[in-house]
Amino acid sequence: MYRVYKYRIYPNKTQQKILNQWFETGRIVCNSILQIKVLEYEKDKRLGKDFNSYGIKWISEFDICKQITEAKKENEYLKSVPAASLNYVSKQVFASFKLFFNNGGYPKIKKMTDKQNLTFRMIS
Repeated sequence: MYRVYKYRIYPNKTQQKILNQWFETGRIVCNSILQIKVLEYEKDKRLGKDFNSYGIKWISEFDICKQITEAKKENEYLKSVPAASLNYVSKQVFASFKLFFNNGGYPKIKKMTDKQNLTFRMIS
């Protein structure tokens, strides 16, 4: 059974700066993954139903997580954000695309003015 806790925090200026950087990084990663999935979907629409017959495979969530790990080695701003949080961002994008195919709404790009959130995984 999972338990979910929501906390209200009151960070000082330095902590606010770090959190804002993490939120921004999460938003950029989310929008990048969403852009990849949208391009993939558009390519699928152009080729028709026989998308896989061309030897083209859909990018999996595992591939995206691997790319995030590789990018963390090169980019300083990605290194500071916890890896589990960025992997959860990819999980959210893939879940939104699954919802879209089950008559949900089309996934939207996150804006700077949207609610800022980042999920941290805690194992006890």
